[in-house]
Amino acid sequence: MNHPFLFLLSCVFLCALSSLANSESQRIPEDKLLVLTVATKETDGFRRFLRSAKHFNYTVKVLGRGEEWRGGDYMSAPGGGQKVRLLKAALLEIKSEDQIILFIDSYDVVFASGPKELLRKFQQAKHKVVFSSESLIWPDRHLEDKYPHVREGNRFLGSGGFIGYIPSIKEMITNWTGEENDSDQLFFTKIYIDPAKRKTLNITLDTKYRLFQNLHGALGECLNIAAETGDRAAGREKRRERREDEEKRDEDRRREITQDREEN
Repeated sequence: MNHPFLFLLSCVFLCALSSLANSESQRIPEDKLLVLTVATKETDGFRRFLRSAKHFNYTVKVLGRGEEWRGGDYMSAPGGGQKVRLLKAALLEIKSEDQIILFIDSYDVVFASGPKELLRKFQQAKHKVVFSSESLIWPDRHLEDKYPHVREGNRFLGSGGFIGYIPSIKEMITNWTGEENDSDQLFFTKIYIDPAKRKTLNITLDTKYRLFQNLHGALGECLNIAAETGDRAAGREKRRERREDEEKRDEDRRREITQDREEN
């Protein structure tokens, strides 16, 4: 009477193993990932970025080296169009259609994990292109109502980092004809808030910062992370003190036993 139930469990187990094997085989190989970044000058931040990339074994191609920066001043006005122009030209040179492109800033960015984890989380997003997200809208606040609502996390697009399949990224920027100092973030924002383009290109935002942690306007999040880290550190310190107390008591006890034996 119990055999059908046992057979069902066996089937579930075998299916689970098969599913696991399939998911393993369908993982994107790490050598399919190429990091593209724009850096016309070598700054301390850029060198820090390269050190973190080397530490985690990322393949990085730097665009715009030696060029004059004509992409505007982010501190006073929107800009960054030069980055899109350089990206568009670089993608035309890449013939492989199964490449995964991570396009990211490099003056104020560091890597915190390796390609394997990044690609795994990208696949879990189940979209062709994933942009970083921000809690603040920029550069045009009048577009806020056009953004889709999210249940949790950041709602607004950040152009400082995105990852995607190369055919989708090529299609996304194929119509770029802007000036060097036009806003790259506004360009990508207008694509994202257009429901038809968002669906066709299969774009989403990393609203819960599983791929990108954008610190702009995220002081509260940073404080929460710091508090959690502090709590964990305090817990580790307490456990260390407890171990030291236990070791001291054990040592005292061994000393007492040794003394008693010598006296007897």
